Amino acid sequence: MLVIRILAFILLCLYSLLVFGQQDHNLQKTTSFPVASQPQVSESALVSFEGNDSDEKIRLQWTLTEGNKANSVMIEKSYTGDTYQYVVDFWVNLDGDSTKNFRWADSKKGNKPSYYRLRITDDRGKVEYSNILYFSEQKDK
Repeated sequence: MLVIRILAFILLCLYSLLVFGQQDHNLQKTTSFPVASQPQVSESALVSFEGNDSDEKIRLQWTLTEGNKANSVMIEKSYTGDTYQYVVDFWVNLDGDSTKNFRWADSKKGNKPSYYRLRITDDRGKVEYSNILYFSEQKDK
């Protein structure tokens, strides 16, 4: 009988921990208050997104606004312009890091046309897409 009581007590403790020990992350985000002294920035975090096509690589560069609220910038690539695939992501504004200028190079594979765009996610989870860069195949005559 004592073993059953101990086992029941342990299960009750685990159940209580699972039910009452978790925090609602959505609640934490909605109850945070903005600091009045911080200037409001525009919704767009992107200043520019450009690229160039060299013999061996496609080089992309972009700039974010001062005081932007971005958490991550993801590069997406497509060969058709319709569906995009994740390539790489950059975590920004971590630990006071205020990097605003970024560069990345993609090695060419074949002579396929390529489309690139940035997927920017802010600290509230809002997603914004950049303009699309298109690089066509180069044929030598």
